[in-house]
Amino acid sequence: MTDAGVVKREELSDAIGLLRTLNVSYGGITTTGLYRLFCTSPSMLTVVCREQGRCVGIVVVELDRRWLRTHPFLAFQMLSRRLIRPGQSATAPSAPPDLPAGTIYSPCPREWRGPTARVLFVGVDEQYRGRRLAAAMYREVFPQLAQRGRTELLIRIGANNAPSLAHHLHAGWKLYFDGHVVTALTPVPQAKMSAKS
Repeated sequence: MTDAGVVKREELSDAIGLLRTLNVSYGGITTTGLYRLFCTSPSMLTVVCREQGRCVGIVVVELDRRWLRTHPFLAFQMLSRRLIRPGQSATAPSAPPDLPAGTIYSPCPREWRGPTARVLFVGVDEQYRGRRLAAAMYREVFPQLAQRGRTELLIRIGANNAPSLAHHLHAGWKLYFDGHVVTALTPVPQAKMSAKS
């Protein structure tokens, strides 16, 4: 039986192990400290999908950037890896790849800030792919985001990641291609308020 939910303290090492297995990188960093931050920071929302008591899927959502102040060393490492070194130039926009029909060829009208949350990573263990586990995890993420006052969710997806692009388009996300990367954006369903009598 498969279920999804916010990562629990007792499954922290299993979630960190899954991030390591999936070779998750953020800003070029792949450390246990970063994975622990993903699973424990109040600036993050981490939901896992479990199969027979084992974490087999994970989605990490960044709610805000406060974690950068509490983890300045990680912030510095990411910044130093993103800076263009002398003699190098930024990559020019590539020819548009073969993207799914419905992709909008312009920059996303929203940036990550305010009531918009950002997916840093979503992934499923290779042997469990194709079972719609990402959809199950997103169903768990949306109510959590609504409770926290978030109205939109965005994710940046590599233009060559056809399975992820297809999943997000099928789920109703709008895809925007700016010449480098695809940004998918969706509204966060808000809980209906019951009328008080």
